[in-house]
Amino acid sequence: MADINMGPEGPQRTIFSLLAIASSFLIYLTTEQCFAQADVRNAITMVQTLRLEPTSPSIPEAILQKHPGIKTSTIAWQGHVTESCYGFVRVRAAVPAPGKVTEYLFDVNISGQKLHPANKRAKELMLNLRENESNLQPNEEG
Repeated sequence: MADINMGPEGPQRTIFSLLAIASSFLIYLTTEQCFAQADVRNAITMVQTLRLEPTSPSIPEAILQKHPGIKTSTIAWQGHVTESCYGFVRVRAAVPAPGKVTEYLFDVNISGQKLHPANKRAKELMLNLRENESNLQPNEEG
């Protein structure tokens, strides 16, 4: 009785199966990388454009107020996915200064459209934005 896998089709099937598995894996990796890059791009855009109110300053504008003499173009924005399943991205705003770099870190939940400070500087910056906004609100009394 002849073994089915011993004919010339046996090695061809094996090679074809391995190629199919390898190409599927490469497609998966490429797709995941595209999604990760899109998440990072969206998270950075969210940090750069989010405002408490349409008239309140954005985060880059608040950074410029804290660091006079720098331009928006000198702030280096970077991000990396920290949790791909949930859409969490860590965004870093690096402000160059003589001899050092000041970092503002933000955790962005892409799917929930939420932004959280991830270090002390970012927390202080966001609290200042909130306090300045509440100081600008007119009193309802009187």
